[in-house]
Amino acid sequence: MSNLPPPSFGGPPEPAEQPTVAFTPLPPIAKPGKAKLKLPLLIGAAVVVIAALAVGGIVVFGGDDRGGNIATKRASGVVEDATNSARLARDVPAVLLRNCPFDGLEDLAAKAPKEFDAAAAAEGDVQAAVTQTSERDDPELIQCVIGSDDPTYGVAAGALPPTDIQAFISRTLTEATAKFQDTERFRGGTLLPFCTKPDDGSDRTPICSTAWYDSQLLVAIFTTGRGSSTDVTTAWLKTELPTLVTDLEQAETKVKIDDSTGGTSDTGGTAPSDTTG
Repeated sequence: MSNLPPPSFGGPPEPAEQPTVAFTPLPPIAKPGKAKLKLPLLIGAAVVVIAALAVGGIVVFGGDDRGGNIATKRASGVVEDATNSARLARDVPAVLLRNCPFDGLEDLAAKAPKEFDAAAAAEGDVQAAVTQTSERDDPELIQCVIGSDDPTYGVAAGALPPTDIQAFISRTLTEATAKFQDTERFRGGTLLPFCTKPDDGSDRTPICSTAWYDSQLLVAIFTTGRGSSTDVTTAWLKTELPTLVTDLEQAETKVKIDDSTGGTSDTGGTAPSDTTG
């Protein structure tokens, strides 16, 4: 099920939709000549995934740690600086960015499993945001997603993940539930695959995702639409994890806020919660 609005023809453009609850889909950054569409963010559409090595109630099974541990402290620091630069007020769940602060989103398509048409998604629009939950101790996340309607894929990253994954996901779900699969040790961290199921009557978009996390960093790949599955996201993340961490190390540390969301450009800002576009 898509959460995209029906196409419109003629007339003035609609104002950008603002988040009214913690996890509402945000309008994307449209490429020149393309109509603005609403793409599902991992947080925006259904769920934020953040975890740490101590996961209450989830058994960590043995996995493939070949290739050695990945150092994440530097990437964690950059992600934390970038999210802090958005300067979100506590009552503001998300702020739209002018651009994704890290490179490589489109390039991910080249290494996607063949079951998922990432090349088609990579031809679509990019949407980026910094998001937060209502829990003060939860870290903010950078999220970038690309696509038009079906399929889409994206990356979420957060610094210093919390430890209680089940409680955290319960706080972040909106009109959906997540079904988690067995975790797996990989490259010094843990892989956690899951898919979401929207509640009856909800127009949320189902998401499949795999998150990798250690004590310093969370990185997740998520997909929607045709071919979306945890088999896809797990295989994809295993292949691209070192590249993603490197991309995050080189990310912008001062995000560029989209003025239409009420933030201050370039150096971050506080987006008022009653902004209407």
